[in-house]
Amino acid sequence: LPSDLQLTINRLIELADGPEDALLTDEQALELIKDLKLGRSLSDLRHWLIKKGWRDPHDLTTLKGSIWTKNFEGSVQAQADQLLNKFEQLSFASDDNRLDLSALRTYTLDDHQTQEIDDAISLQCVDQYNWIWIHIADPARLIPVDSPLDLEARARATSLYLADGLRPMLPLSFAAEVLSLRAGRRCASLSVGVLLDESGCIADTRVSRTWIRPCYRLTYEDGDELIELAPPGDEDLSTLAILLKKRQFWRERQGALMLEQSEGRFQVKDDQPELHVVESSPARRLVSEAMILMGTVIAEFGKHQNLALPYRSQPPTQLPSATDLSQLIEGPVRHAAIKRCLSRGVLGTRPMAHFSLGLSAYVQASSPIRRYADLLAHRQVVAHLGGSVPLSEHDLMVQLDALEDPLRQAQQIQREDQRHWQKVWFLKNRHEQWPALFLRWLRPQDQIALVHVECLAMDLACKLNGLIDPSPGLALIMRVLFVDPLTDQIEFVAK
Repeated sequence: LPSDLQLTINRLIELADGPEDALLTDEQALELIKDLKLGRSLSDLRHWLIKKGWRDPHDLTTLKGSIWTKNFEGSVQAQADQLLNKFEQLSFASDDNRLDLSALRTYTLDDHQTQEIDDAISLQCVDQYNWIWIHIADPARLIPVDSPLDLEARARATSLYLADGLRPMLPLSFAAEVLSLRAGRRCASLSVGVLLDESGCIADTRVSRTWIRPCYRLTYEDGDELIELAPPGDEDLSTLAILLKKRQFWRERQGALMLEQSEGRFQVKDDQPELHVVESSPARRLVSEAMILMGTVIAEFGKHQNLALPYRSQPPTQLPSATDLSQLIEGPVRHAAIKRCLSRGVLGTRPMAHFSLGLSAYVQASSPIRRYADLLAHRQVVAHLGGSVPLSEHDLMVQLDALEDPLRQAQQIQREDQRHWQKVWFLKNRHEQWPALFLRWLRPQDQIALVHVECLAMDLACKLNGLIDPSPGLALIMRVLFVDPLTDQIEFVAK
């Protein structure tokens, strides 16, 4: 290509990843688009660039140029490498005050591909009372405030989970090795001990920096087997499952909503999407309830100590009546009717009730390796436990506000990622048909409804042909009407 034309093509490639108005105000680019007889939309431009081989068909627009495309370099990687090489020899004055729980049988439970292992659980029997211990990795021990690693983690705000793999908040060699709760190794953690009464109410708690030594790295499938079989001499996980089920029942009595259902997620192998349906299971429910319990104890600790923390709350709302809900099929149909009524969650520095969790206060504190807000919560608790000065409400809120933009961007990237691979997958399976259930109208004037496809564990927007007033739960057959991942279009039809 002539050099001036090549420059214009390069400009088109750049515009393809930008906002629509940037394209519409570039006269030279518009002139070329006119000469090429292309439409004036970004999707038309991207489609043309892909067909010409100048753009990867699987590139995500929202990911382009974001911080998650950048490698960890310079002082960030240097600090991570230094800690990776020397962490076993490092010691701090606060280490002498850690509670040693390394003798407890401690389990980690994760998906088999998980690399950042940031939570574990133990059972401790004291005077015939069963204490639940929940342990969370303690990155605050090794990452000083405003150090290169800290600033990088703050800028990213979260680890990004895409269909083709992980984009971590911290260098993976450091996060997966130095910070993670690795089986067989003495690990620093922030732990809460909880004693429940017979009703599942919290009777007593402890919050402490600890030493633990995880005995087992289990997958959820391993955990399900241990919970079911409770083999002699290794009954702890089964006992923990019973205790945490009791705790779940207690939350339900406080109004907590149990909206668990299977979720379909796409993963990519050799540029081909594979659909994985994540089913609820005893081990997953155990971990979920344990992490909620962790967040409850940290929130109550903050309330009693007048400590500023990133409290997560949800305003109360009016749900459909019990009579109305009883007429809906249990599961996704009933859940959809409830979810559309719920208010958005609120993040603040003062404790407030969380409606759907059935709690008077809650702090998300279970993933400080993967979420910077959780690391902030840990630092506040650690500062109080160590007698130093934690952040004020104002200073904490300033830091939380700074996380909003990267967190919003991460959410957009993850949504675009799943939507793209959904289209690629449906293109491959466009001749199939699937049973579906009508949930509700999205745009009744256009006959567009939200339907649930149980075998795919997905809610999808779908055009209904010839149905005037369907009831929630009506059985349908859905198929692909049109799909083109290159132009980002997909249409479903059902009857």
